[in-house]
Amino acid sequence: MIKAIKHENKGLKTTELVLSNDKFEVSLSTYGASIYKYHYLKRNGTWVNLLIHPSDYEDFLFNRSYYGKTVGRTSGRLFLPSYEINGKTYKLESHGDPHVKLHGGKDGFSFQNFEVIMVDEALNEVVFYYRSKDMEEDYPGNLDLHVTYRLTAEGLEISYEATSDEDTLCNLTNHAYFNLDLKKDYIYDHQLELNAHEYLELDDQYHYLKTTKSHYTCYDFTKVKQIKDNLNPLIKSKKLGFDTPFMTQQETDYKGKLVSSESKLQFELYTSYPCVVIYTHNYKSNCALEGINTNGIHSSICLEAQFEPAGIHHKNLNSSILEKDKKYQHYIKYLVKE
Repeated sequence: MIKAIKHENKGLKTTELVLSNDKFEVSLSTYGASIYKYHYLKRNGTWVNLLIHPSDYEDFLFNRSYYGKTVGRTSGRLFLPSYEINGKTYKLESHGDPHVKLHGGKDGFSFQNFEVIMVDEALNEVVFYYRSKDMEEDYPGNLDLHVTYRLTAEGLEISYEATSDEDTLCNLTNHAYFNLDLKKDYIYDHQLELNAHEYLELDDQYHYLKTTKSHYTCYDFTKVKQIKDNLNPLIKSKKLGFDTPFMTQQETDYKGKLVSSESKLQFELYTSYPCVVIYTHNYKSNCALEGINTNGIHSSICLEAQFEPAGIHHKNLNSSILEKDKKYQHYIKYLVKE
């Protein structure tokens, strides 16, 4: 049974939908078509919350750290003053920094209240819908987006389908922050593997410089490595940790895994996207976070499956242009086992 819980916060009416089976319980929200909670039942009967998120539901809704939110129309950064499609220039308004538009803009998909258009209890599936109007947040075309969540015996699956009546940009992801430990203060002792031999080298303002081999660098996760060992060289940099796009191997949809030696849980990422952005919660949280006693820095890790961010500015990267009347169709799977 899928349970629906109605909320009203600051005049905003949202619905929380709870999906469950023998191993998992997941709470979704219409606001941002988002993942609020993702719980796993261990063999010993212990429930583990796999995510870091604000303790208070209202903080979860409005927080600008994108906890569990659908991000779009474009995830990552676009750079001011503009971008170009088919010879036409589209000016950008800044968000997140004076020189960038971050994660789709101030009123991007993360801060839109989606409509629930289908609840399928047999499939344990919920479908959210939102229409983004022409030139909303500086993107051309009316874009119709369906975000589908399905809970299986292996974990949570997300699929995106979108169409536009004009050529536009579309690069969607989910911004869930993972921590598999029982005690969730940091992710330093987690182990990470990525099916990626290259990463996008960025300058201190996150402009793309070049695509670089990761071998023999702190960006090398081609074999399972403890996160703190690779994170240490970056902590004193201007980025304060990982905020890095990795180009994954395309012969398989398996893109990597995260392992906790404390809880004995293993998270696996599968996706149709070619790129995964690794982000290690590099800044203080401005609200209380569930289950941790720190300021949030390095408390969790995002594995944001997507196209290369800011690709529209570079000829050798995926542009993220969705052509008129063509279907955008991608998926992400967050699978868990012990």
